[in-house]
Amino acid sequence: MAETTAQGKQSGRVVKAGSPERIEKARQFSIAAARLCADSKCRDVRVLDVAGISPVCDFFVIATAASQRQMTAIARDVAELSPEYDLRPLTGMHRSTANERWHAID
Repeated sequence: MAETTAQGKQSGRVVKAGSPERIEKARQFSIAAARLCADSKCRDVRVLDVAGISPVCDFFVIATAASQRQMTAIARDVAELSPEYDLRPLTGMHRSTANERWHAID
């Protein structure tokens, strides 16, 4: 069975997906994303630790924006923050189709 590796690199070496280093990096990113949301006047900002529960991610950041415009801007800013943590969205930003009431960045 081949080993899965993360896309990010640290000090010139590949960091394995699911490794303690990678989970810590994801935790730091999640906290930074939550702070960005809070600083951007989002409400009900939460970071959920789903490591060991979800097979696809370690953390969820959930926030409520006052408007679609604010939500779109914050989602873009969070996506732009990810390279600072050697992370990147896998498939980009997704939006609901009905009035763009939610965004997801995977």
